[in-house]
Amino acid sequence: MQDEQRLIEALIARAAEDARAFRSQNPDDVPGERWIENSYTAALPLAKDSSGIDPGLGPHPQLFDAYRREIESLLGQRGEHRETNSDLAQQPTPGEN
Repeated sequence: MQDEQRLIEALIARAAEDARAFRSQNPDDVPGERWIENSYTAALPLAKDSSGIDPGLGPHPQLFDAYRREIESLLGQRGEHRETNSDLAQQPTPGEN
C-alpha cells in the first residue's frame, strides 16, 4: 500500500501542475471530462517515473479518482460552473406568475 500511496502523491502533484497550466490558459473556465481524461493519461507515466512505482497494465480507477479529485478541488467542477453562468439560469415556465 505504501507504494500505491507514493504513486498517488506523485499523481496529485502532476494534477496540481496540470491545474495551474489549465488556469493560466483558461482563467474563467473549468475542465471538461475529456480534458481530465487526456490530462490523466499524460500525467500517469510521469507520476510513475517520479515515484518509481509502476502499477502494471490495466485500469486503475483509484488512481484516476485521485487525479480527478485533485483537479476538481483546484479548478471546480463543470456542474458548479454552469450554475453560476447567467445564460443558463432557470427561466420561468410559461404561464407561471
